[in-house]
Amino acid sequence: MPADIFLKIDGIKGESKDDKHKDEIEIQTWAWEIKNTGSAHFGSGMGAGKMQAGDLLLEKRIDVSTPALLRACATGKHIASATLVARKDDGDKKLEYFKIELKDILISSVESVSIDLTKSDITKEQRAFGALERVSLNFAEFKVVYITQTQGGGSGPQVEFGYNIAQNKTA
Repeated sequence: MPADIFLKIDGIKGESKDDKHKDEIEIQTWAWEIKNTGSAHFGSGMGAGKMQAGDLLLEKRIDVSTPALLRACATGKHIASATLVARKDDGDKKLEYFKIELKDILISSVESVSIDLTKSDITKEQRAFGALERVSLNFAEFKVVYITQTQGGGSGPQVEFGYNIAQNKTA
């Protein structure tokens, strides 16, 4: 079963037919790293350094969004905002439990990748996709929201954290 992850990005339509995420981009996998360059390894105590945020790395099927993503990457167009949403099963419904909201975005890379269908370790889903795209989003500000699930099902309290990378401070 494909991942239940969607990307809504200003000015770029995807092919999702989902009622709550119509015309958004369906994401197969994503990765993101944040680091802090502490000083313990430099023999100067344990002072905190500057936070470093890596690009948000996405893997998706080649779809209607491909030309727009390539255009935005090639021209260096800045995009105001985007939101990545992940869902999980909540009984007979879906719970949106994790969001990454981005501001002031640059599409820093788009890579098209074919899948070698002769390999034995290719999953059924990968065979169905045929070709994938890896997209990297660079951004100036983010907010991460985690929504808890109550024991009886449904949304519980949420926890969030935001950071303005350009200003090096919480947002």
